[in-house]
Formats: sequence, C-alpha cells, structure tokens
Amino acid sequence: MLRFLRDLLKKILRRLFSAGRKKKVKQPSGLKHSSQKVAYPYALAVFLFLALQGVLATGGALHLVFPSLPTPITFANGRAMHLNLSIFWPLLDIIGSTYYFLVEVTSQGLYSTRVAGWGFWYLLGVGLGILGSLALGYTDGREYLEAPFFLKIALLAGLLAFVFNLLATAIKNRALQQPEVIVILSGALLSALLYFPTIFFIPHPTLDDVVRFQVVHLWKRAAWNSWVPLWLPPCWPPLERSAGKS
Repeated sequence: MLRFLRDLLKKILRRLFSAGRKKKVKQPSGLKHSSQKVAYPYALAVFLFLALQGVLATGGALHLVFPSLPTPITFANGRAMHLNLSIFWPLLDIIGSTYYFLVEVTSQGLYSTRVAGWGFWYLLGVGLGILGSLALGYTDGREYLEAPFFLKIALLAGLLAFVFNLLATAIKNRALQQPEVIVILSGALLSALLYFPTIFFIPHPTLDDVVRFQVVHLWKRAAWNSWVPLWLPPCWPPLERSAGKS
C-alpha cells in the first residue's frame, strides 16, 4: 500500500512539474487535451490534505485520551481543523476532476488555463488561511463551516471563478446542449449557490443544519464519486490500461 501511494505521488509530481516545459513532448496517454494538466495540482493537494487530516485527527485524539501528554495539537483545535479539511479537500477534488472531465467530454480545451491554475493557488491560500485561523482559535462555532466571515467570502469568490471558467468553456466549445456538460454546470453552480447562505449567521438552528447538511454532503458525495474514475486511472498506468481494455 505504501509503495502504491509513493509511486502514485511520484507520477503526479512528474506530470505536475513537467507541465510548464515548453519543449514539445509526446502527449501523455489518457489526455485528450493538454489543458487537462491543470487538474494535477488539485489531485496532489487532495492527497496531501487528506494525509494532513489524518495527522490532525490523530494529534487531537491523543490529547483527548492523554491530556497530560505534551502535544502541539489540542483536541478542540485538531477537531475543528479536521472537520473543515473534510470538506475543503473534497472541494478541491470536485474542481480538479470537473476541469479534467469537462475537457474529456467536449474534446476541447478549457476557456482559460490561467484561471484554473491561479484559481488553485488562490484556493490553496484560502484553505491555509482557514487552517491558520482555526489553529489560533478564531472560529464562529459552526461545525464544518467554522472559517471567519472574510475567508468564507474569499472561498465563494474562488468558487465563482471556477463556475465562470466552466461556463465560458462550454460556450466557447458550443457544448451547452451536451447532457454531460449540463450536469457538470448544474453541479458547479449548485456548489456555489448552496454555499452562499452558509456565509451568514442563520438564527434558526434547524434551518442552519439543513443548509449546512446540503453543502457538506454535496461536496463530500461529489468528491468520492469522482475519486476513483477520474483521479486514479490517469495517474496510475495499470488502472489506465485496464480501463482502456474494458
């Protein structure tokens, strides 16, 4: 298992750092267009944040079970960061896999690879900012959505840039009538629209739980549904070859 993860990360890093080379290279197998490479940083971040989530959960649990044990992570801070990471890396997974799959179904490039690339670094900065604020104890007290108000606004801006890039790509490639593209655009738009109410404080506890439930489970479900069919085959050659044979 460790060897599998090591080889998988090597494969992602090799494709990530070779994407910026200007020399002409053979198109990697499994890619229909070079713009699909923008999904690789998202994939790498997903694996790293998933690992970090496990580390934070372990550190928080140790502090709970052994209170006298000196640990850099308290249970309260570790739990808050763990829960927020559990919806942040699925969001990155949704964005990266959507970029990859949209190019796959349209057989055309993205409207702007710069928006996709800079969007990754922007969201990465927002995510690290959220983790930093939670580590310092700044939270609004809502599970899964504990980020400060201004960071929630920043995250929504990143989501809207993602939706804009998808819509512009569909219009540019004249693919708005394709069923797959309609589903992709609908899901991306819902991700932003359902997240918007969570930015504000909702005094009614039941309504607040309903809104939060929609965001958490939509992002998580969409992420896990895209994990195996989209990330592993293009990043792991044996799976890619077996998928091609089926």
